[in-house]
Amino acid sequence: MTVVRYRKRPIEVDTIRWTGDNEAQVQAFTGGAATFYALTEEDREGSGDPEATAAVFDRLHSTWILVYTGQHIVRGVRGEYHPIADDVLTETYGPATDPPPGQAYDGELPMLRSLVRTLRVAARQGDLTAVQQALINHATDDAAARGKSSHTADATPARGLSDVIHAAIRTFQVDRNKPGGYDQQLTAHLTAALVEWGEPA
Repeated sequence: MTVVRYRKRPIEVDTIRWTGDNEAQVQAFTGGAATFYALTEEDREGSGDPEATAAVFDRLHSTWILVYTGQHIVRGVRGEYHPIADDVLTETYGPATDPPPGQAYDGELPMLRSLVRTLRVAARQGDLTAVQQALINHATDDAAARGKSSHTADATPARGLSDVIHAAIRTFQVDRNKPGGYDQQLTAHLTAALVEWGEPA
């Protein structure tokens, strides 16, 4: 049997921290006493682990899981609940308000991909005005998005997709010795730059 390596998909989860005295809030989060409850002294002694202070029901595996004070209760992608230690949570997840990796702000990559599609269409039609207008519109939208984001200072990649596109446009020149006109050559130039960066052609 071959070993296959997988990468975990980026997901967002909701959590609440069990402080030892917020049973009502945790139950409101999990759906009630049928899915979460604080352990009594008798429960703790009979649990096999007197350090545990609560239990949460994992419906995916139809089992109760012991919870320790300070742990977070995570609601997973299928609506299941499970505890996770604070240090493991911070190593595995980040606040959902952070932009995705490699982006200066949330939505930057889709915006840039839309720009690429627009530039390719305009280039194929040989419409230099449309190319220039698309770049102006993108610069305006990009500046507005960066202005709304609180993460732009440290999140912009050293050589992001935006840099690749703008560099490709700045360095493009029509070569009369090559086949095709402005539209075909600009399309090929953009495509080559994007493939070199890692974006599918």
